[in-house]
Amino acid sequence: RAMYFWQHVLQLAEVSGSCPWVMKLPLSSYANAASLERRLECFDASIPWFLGATTAAYTPGLDPYMFPSEKSATIMSQGLQRKAKVWARTCLTQFAPEEAPPGSEEFF
Repeated sequence: RAMYFWQHVLQLAEVSGSCPWVMKLPLSSYANAASLERRLECFDASIPWFLGATTAAYTPGLDPYMFPSEKSATIMSQGLQRKAKVWARTCLTQFAPEEAPPGSEEFF
């Protein structure tokens, strides 16, 4: 489900054209949006920045595949959004079922 979420969010960011940063926050978390916006202004959003924790999938003989942890906050710059959109599409077409998981229809 996480890849479907990212695919949807990154598509929305691309359509709007005005999202230098996207953020996912666990429902149990709080973020001071105004303070966060001021801090992110220090970074160049055109550079691929990933701010958050990662998790990995391991396949014997291959390097680990790193992706955002679903249990922590994640912030992606516009420079990384383009790449992440391609990664999400690739994961969903090559490694995921053709349809969204049962019960996720109302999620999006």
